[in-house]
Amino acid sequence: MFFIRLLSKLPWSILYKISDFLFFLTYRLLSYRKKVVSENLAHAFPERSEREREAIAKGFYANLADVIVETIKTLTLTEKELQERAIVLNPEVMGQHAKAGRSVIILTQHQCNWEWMSIAFTQYFDELQLAVYQKLKSNFSEHLMQQIRSRFGTVMVERKTLMRKLAMHRKEVKLIGLMSDQRPRQSQPTYWTTFLNMPTGFVTGAGKLTESLDCAVVFAEMRRVKRGYYEISLKPLALPPHEKDMAEELLEKFAREAEQAIIRQPSNWLWSHKRWKHQPPKTTTG
Repeated sequence: MFFIRLLSKLPWSILYKISDFLFFLTYRLLSYRKKVVSENLAHAFPERSEREREAIAKGFYANLADVIVETIKTLTLTEKELQERAIVLNPEVMGQHAKAGRSVIILTQHQCNWEWMSIAFTQYFDELQLAVYQKLKSNFSEHLMQQIRSRFGTVMVERKTLMRKLAMHRKEVKLIGLMSDQRPRQSQPTYWTTFLNMPTGFVTGAGKLTESLDCAVVFAEMRRVKRGYYEISLKPLALPPHEKDMAEELLEKFAREAEQAIIRQPSNWLWSHKRWKHQPPKTTTG
């Protein structure tokens, strides 16, 4: 931990040289998950040439390397740096609900520097901010990421304990961040739709949670402006009162917004993720 904290104190110029080396290591030397990335891009963009898809892949590895060093830098990042490097363009979209005493669910995905997504909101809102996550297997990694993610006040909530945490803070206005592009486990309730030309499952928990809290839902898109600088824009997805069983409609809206965000900056999505490992259940007739 001491070494990583020491590393985080390095100036940006040196950290990005380390990122350049990580890019060379993962893309050129080790070909980290290159087959997965190549197959995902071929499914998502069949109309693009092999050369165009390779350019997207190359950009993805460069983005991933930057995310790694920027995440480490978060340990000693100042509030001023955060405010300059992760700007929320239209915070009023969320702020109007918080002022009205209404909680908000933020649906987003692994695009650009997703680790800076939730901490960026701490610079704009004073309300309780919860970020739902899956606990890491490594105790060291879990401890490190907890420090990084909660440094500016975000409260990290393991997925399994979310309902208990919400019950503890039921009277407070909350901003709840969910990474909704993750692959569902086969045992989880799943909504199936076409996403990037592939049958894709989405966990239905976001819809159920929205119904339960009767809260607003916004989509957060992160865009890279230049190296180390990002902009976040918010778009309403659902407003209360909600109709019963609105989960599928909400997830369909999220899928379409997420898809268009990826198309706008394709290199910045997490293409090494085995997103399409599972296929929809076969239906029987007769």
